[in-house]
Amino acid sequence: MSRYNSNNDRLNDTFFSDISTHLDREDELTSIAVTGEYTVGIDDYFLEVDTSSVASTIYLLDPTKVKKGKVLWISDNVGNSATNNIIISSAGVTLLTISTNYSTALLRNNGTAYVRLI
Repeated sequence: MSRYNSNNDRLNDTFFSDISTHLDREDELTSIAVTGEYTVGIDDYFLEVDTSSVASTIYLLDPTKVKKGKVLWISDNVGNSATNNIIISSAGVTLLTISTNYSTALLRNNGTAYVRLI
């Protein structure tokens, strides 16, 4: 079965293998509650953003200093990102904005940049 991202681009099966590897490790399954500004840690994988009262900015680490293939899941945990956006920034530039309630972004580091897969 072929898999496609939100841009209807076919996804590489290697990506899904990498995700499975990450998800099979219990130490990497811990979610982090985020409100306001947050700088992603090297071991972060799941960020649950509380958008109930303020917008949030997520600062990604330099992709050249993070393991190639690392995935990061960022989600609007309370369903208010249409009002209080989640801004995801990389190298001082806005990479994307989550502005639809309960939306999620799945990012993967390709070694030089973060790519949105979902």
